[in-house]
Amino acid sequence: MEKKSKHEAILVRFLEKYAQYKPVNLPNTQNKIIVDTVHQQYLLVRVGWLVTRFVHDLIFHFEIAEDGKVWIFANWTDMDITEDWIEQGMLKSDIVLGFHSENIRPHTGFACA
Repeated sequence: MEKKSKHEAILVRFLEKYAQYKPVNLPNTQNKIIVDTVHQQYLLVRVGWLVTRFVHDLIFHFEIAEDGKVWIFANWTDMDITEDWIEQGMLKSDIVLGFHSENIRPHTGFACA
C-alpha cells in the first residue's frame, strides 16, 4: 500500500503542476484535474471554448494498478513525463507505457505489465 500512496502523490503533484500551464491560443479554456481514488484513475482534461467551438481534450490519463504499477494510457503532450516521476523516486519497473502494444513494451525500458 505504501508504494501506491507514493505513486498517487507523485501523480497528483504532476497533474497539479501541469494544470497551471495554459496554452496562449486557448485563453477561454480551463485545465481540470480528475482524480478517482476508488478506481485509481488520474486525468487532466482541458475544457472551454475556442471562438465558437467547444473544446474538451484529454491531456493525460494514468492508472495505478493493484500491484502499484502506474499505467500511462494517454500523454498528448511532447513531454517525457517519466523523467519527472523517476526524479521523484518512481522506479522505471513501476511504469507501464500502456499506449504501446504488448509486443512493443519489452523494448521500452519500462515495465511490460
